[in-house]
Amino acid sequence: MKKYIFVLALLLFHSCETPSDCAEYYFSEKFMDIVPASAGSYWIYVDTTLNITDTITLLSQILLFDDKCTPAHNPQEVLKQIYKSSFFRDDTSHLFTLYGSGQGDLFGDYPIGIYFSHADILDSLNVHGVWYENVSLCKIQENTFYWSSDVGLIKRDFTLWDNPDTTYCFNMIEHHRN
Repeated sequence: MKKYIFVLALLLFHSCETPSDCAEYYFSEKFMDIVPASAGSYWIYVDTTLNITDTITLLSQILLFDDKCTPAHNPQEVLKQIYKSSFFRDDTSHLFTLYGSGQGDLFGDYPIGIYFSHADILDSLNVHGVWYENVSLCKIQENTFYWSSDVGLIKRDFTLWDNPDTTYCFNMIEHHRN
């Protein structure tokens, strides 16, 4: 009996040993239109209620393909981005690592934003006097983030876990994507 269990375990382990035996995961075209940008890209936001300006700058980005294929891991695209915030500065950068197997879901620090591949879509949204169409609305608890193709994050309304009494309502006023 032990011999059969060993052979079965060996077959299961060996069955997903090469990338051609595993499903490969890639980011959707929609995700690629919204999230990635080149180093040096920036987005400037204003919260007119709290009189705060915040500039988010993309310091670096790497898009690679991890072809590791094991029973616990499928080959997938990986996007790593490092951002800096001018207002939420804590002398560290914010690192996001996104995996294609998550279908492009972005989790990270609220000051930078949250993105879900299953986001609701708004026909249009006016942000600081500019109309955007087909806006992805991503909501988690009381925090809402609005994304637009070829621009990125255009609006972010959120509270921080360490300061739940303050709601930040940042509207993008300027951006540059390299």
